[in-house]
Amino acid sequence: MNHKEFGPRLKKIRRSHNLTQEQISRQLNISRQAYSNYEQGRCYPSPDILASLSIILNTNLFILFFQDAFDKHIPKACNYNLTDVESDSLIYLYSKLSIQKRTDLLSHLYEANEREVH
Repeated sequence: MNHKEFGPRLKKIRRSHNLTQEQISRQLNISRQAYSNYEQGRCYPSPDILASLSIILNTNLFILFFQDAFDKHIPKACNYNLTDVESDSLIYLYSKLSIQKRTDLLSHLYEANEREVH
C-alpha cells in the first residue's frame, strides 16, 4: 500500500470513531500537523505510532499492512486473499500483543516493504 492509499483509509477510520485529528495527535504526543500528514498521504506513521494508532482506534490498521505484505510476497498466480476468518484471527491475535510486540511486528513489515522497493 502506498502513502496515498493509507491516508484516506486512516481518515475514514478516525472519523468513524468521531475523533478529531487534534484528539488523536494529543494521544500520540505528536503535532496535529504531523498526524495530518499521515491522512494526507504525505508519509506513513512510524511503526511505534502505527501500533499506538491501532490501539487508540481499536481497529485493524495492522490488517491493511498485513494484507499488503501478502499481496507483495505471495505470487499473484496464487490469487490469494485473506478470508474473513483469517482476517478475524489475525486481528484477534494482534489485539493481544503488547505495544512493543506490535511495534516490532510493524517494523518487520516496514523492513520487508523497503527491501521490496529497493
